[in-house]
Parts: sequence; structure tokens; C-alpha cells
Amino acid sequence: MEPWERRGAQIVKYLAKDENDELRLGAAGALADMRSPEAAAALLDAVAEGRIDRAALGEKPIRKILAAANAKLKERAERLLGK
Repeated sequence: MEPWERRGAQIVKYLAKDENDELRLGAAGALADMRSPEAAAALLDAVAEGRIDRAALGEKPIRKILAAANAKLKERAERLLGK
């Protein structure tokens, strides 16, 4: 997996509401795999804006987001995704 700086903007494009569900979920998984605060923030934004359903994420990506997040992002993730 390439880093956020190299692929983040490209992956975030696949989180658009008009994208296929499989592409959106694939992009969500890719962002969770990046383990960077920027990727975690982008994924949390998608959940907050209703582009990704929290229930569709599954537990593994949620654990990855919580592990990568700084204190501020972790608090936001816990509010949006639960612990």
C-alpha cells in the first residue's frame, strides 16, 4: 500500500456518493490500511457525510482507524463509529 501522500487524493475520489458501493467500500478499506491520520480523517468525513455506512465498514477497518488516529481523531472516531 502506497502512503497517503502518494495515493490519498486518488482513493478519496472513490468515496463519492455517486460511486458504486463496492468501490466506496474498497476505498474505505484502502484508507483504513494506510494507517495515517489524514486517511483516518478522510474516512471519518465519509461516514459523517453519509457516503459510507458505519455498519458496512466492519470491525477490522474500525480497529485500524482507531489504532492510527491521534487523540482528537480517536475521540471523533469513537463518537461516529463506537468503540
